[in-house]
Amino acid sequence: MSLLIGAGLLIYFSVAFAFFTISATELVETGRVRTIRILSALLAAVFWPLTILILSLTVAMTRQRHP
Repeated sequence: MSLLIGAGLLIYFSVAFAFFTISATELVETGRVRTIRILSALLAAVFWPLTILILSLTVAMTRQRHP
């Protein structure tokens, strides 16, 4: 059981690390590096399932529907 929990945590934080790396790299490349932006990228990376859900719902609700 603890092996499954460990494997789940490893996968979860591997994805979080990937999200943070991509976000931080984009901030550096665009020259928008500030402490608050890096911290917000870290927060979004740690809560990546919630971030994906909120952004998906936002896109779905703001998309214009054609009759």
